[in-house]
Amino acid sequence: MRRRDGFVERIRSGVHLPPLIVLGRELKLVDGYARYRALRLLGIGSAQVLRQDPRSGA
Repeated sequence: MRRRDGFVERIRSGVHLPPLIVLGRELKLVDGYARYRALRLLGIGSAQVLRQDPRSGA
């Protein structure tokens, strides 16, 4: 909760945060859980997302 609350304050201050990282077609969240919870808490329905494709080998 402490990390989430820190992100809430950053979002409210207008600080740019890194994108959430999702994996594959199912868009499974693999990085950014605290940022995601902060966005939900603030009622923000969209965010930058980086989609990784495990088939690409990258």
